[in-house]
Amino acid sequence: EDLNIIIRAYYHSDSIRHISKPLYHYNRTNISSITRSNLKQRILNYSVPNINLIEDFFKKHSGNDFCILINRLKWRQKYELLEPKHRDIKLWSSLWPECHKDIHLFGLSKRQTLIFRLFANCNFIVWLYTKYIDWRTKQTHKI
Repeated sequence: EDLNIIIRAYYHSDSIRHISKPLYHYNRTNISSITRSNLKQRILNYSVPNINLIEDFFKKHSGNDFCILINRLKWRQKYELLEPKHRDIKLWSSLWPECHKDIHLFGLSKRQTLIFRLFANCNFIVWLYTKYIDWRTKQTHKI
């Protein structure tokens, strides 16, 4: 929610200033808050609509000047779906496949780029990688 508003404010502002005094405080004790929901629910109910709004805003105001930025934002949300705690390979594969084409521009390591490119083209490799992460996590906890 905040990102959608902040990006629009930045776009329309003439200058940006930093104020070191906190002007709003985030309440994390609210059980029904977005941050307390599970990741899949948060992505589908909040991230997808907000990123789509941001993408529509930039297309309307700047054409395709911000495509790479939008694809990086999409990729960041997708990446969390591969984490062991939140894993959903089917959703990962189907969500924003258009962001795969710009992976080399995201500032990732060569290893991360290679893994992402493999993932983008083969669900079996995604599954295999997630099994490897699970195994590695178990090995780390044994020590």
